[in-house]
Amino acid sequence: MEIVTVTVTNPFGLHARPASLLSIFIKDFASDIMVYKNGDSSGKINAKSVLSVMDLNASMGDELTFEACGEDEEKAIRAIEGFAKNGFGE
Repeated sequence: MEIVTVTVTNPFGLHARPASLLSIFIKDFASDIMVYKNGDSSGKINAKSVLSVMDLNASMGDELTFEACGEDEEKAIRAIEGFAKNGFGE
């Protein structure tokens, strides 16, 4: 399992557009990818589901932890880290 924690930098948080872009961006990875907010791993959701990502209600400054498990987990986590650093496509 590979893990990365990133901070939401978008002033509007992870609203519909960036949540959708994130889900589209990671859907082709074979690994299972879960995400949770601010260290609360009891609230893990499937990061490939745009509705679930939107339900996180992630605001600017929130920390999102992504966990990838599968054959391309390292590649997936590095890609997510880069995507987040670029503002989740915004």
